[in-house]
Amino acid sequence: MALSNWSGEHRFAPRHVHRPRGRAAIAAAVRAAAARGATLRPMGSGHSWTALCASDEELLLLDQHDRALMFDYAARTATVEGGMRLYDLNRALDAHGLAMPNLGSIDRQTIAGVLSTATHGTGARLGNLSTFITELELVDGRGDLRRCSRSRDAELFAAARCGLGALGVICSVTLACQPAFRLHSVEEVTSIDWVLDALDELVDDNDHFKLWWIPRSDRCLIYRQNRTGQPVARSRLRKLVDQRLVRGPIYGALLSAAARSRRAAAAVTDLIWQATPRRVQYVDASYRVLSFPVEVRHHECEYAIDRRHAAAALRRIRAHVERSDLEVNMPIEVRFVRADDIWLSPAYRRDSCYICPTMALARDYSAYFSQVEALLADFDARPHWGKTHGVPPARLAELYPRFADFLAVRERLDPDGVFLSPYMRRLLGL
Repeated sequence: MALSNWSGEHRFAPRHVHRPRGRAAIAAAVRAAAARGATLRPMGSGHSWTALCASDEELLLLDQHDRALMFDYAARTATVEGGMRLYDLNRALDAHGLAMPNLGSIDRQTIAGVLSTATHGTGARLGNLSTFITELELVDGRGDLRRCSRSRDAELFAAARCGLGALGVICSVTLACQPAFRLHSVEEVTSIDWVLDALDELVDDNDHFKLWWIPRSDRCLIYRQNRTGQPVARSRLRKLVDQRLVRGPIYGALLSAAARSRRAAAAVTDLIWQATPRRVQYVDASYRVLSFPVEVRHHECEYAIDRRHAAAALRRIRAHVERSDLEVNMPIEVRFVRADDIWLSPAYRRDSCYICPTMALARDYSAYFSQVEALLADFDARPHWGKTHGVPPARLAELYPRFADFLAVRERLDPDGVFLSPYMRRLLGL
């Protein structure tokens, strides 16, 4: 079976594919791979831009292990299997009067996948999605079931909430939720200079704030999203722009045109700004505001830095790109996340700004992404584990203070290296 990740960059053909349903079947698959001396990698939706899920030996797909197990409105929790998709979880939560406290831009991933990479949304007072886990259950490299929480195997809990699929296969998680809520979203095209000057106030004054900015442009699109008691009031204009321009086929065609040359990219950027409404506002359920389908496939890298340096870092990128001949044809997305205590979280012990350059598939992204990585190195930028980066293990050990502790937990749970694909060995320096 030939498979690939979402962007299509990493292609692989595992010799054996497991599609277990239930914990016992997952454990049996792990034991069988271990008995054969094979490497086994778990795979959710494949939305990682890195080769986290790639395996030419054995692969474990979670698409059959995707049930909702329990919703408890009184306790404000939901327990679901690891293969459940975020968009299914969001609808199920809404039906029970609940919602995730925050969400990322994309909702097509599995729960196990987003939690294994500490996927995040935006909001200065909100952590990444892994911070919402209250209990986690996984099958380790011996095929044994393990449960952890803050009060039960706390070290495993600190490691497994961003475990990269290196500790085991996530069977189920219990998530802290909130009563369902609505958000009032204001999306506005404005000056990048004004935004950088007012960045701290914009981040602090809104429940959720993010911006999209295409380098070499003096304009950006900002999103201000805040909780409201107002009734749902959707915007037809926003829906049209989303479906046709920002995330749909017209945008894809424009990116193909922009890929031809730097001059074409500049012309397309101007056209996009001209076609983007100056200001759109609407009210909707939180999950409909925070997440959306992304149809245009592309490359991404992303780095988390101390939030205090956000404006300086963006100005550094801007100055470098403007004096370079780099091809840039898609926005940089900028988001904000509260510090946490998860060992491999990019926001570990640090209120963070996440800077996410993107690039159309039609062009070589390597020069652009590597130069951004170098520009942000002075800010001790931590890479998002699910996105393209070139940070070596020795540097990762410096950036993540509990890196060695994570490796020790990995050795305890998977001493035979069942989950260590060649990519995982390179990533972790093993």
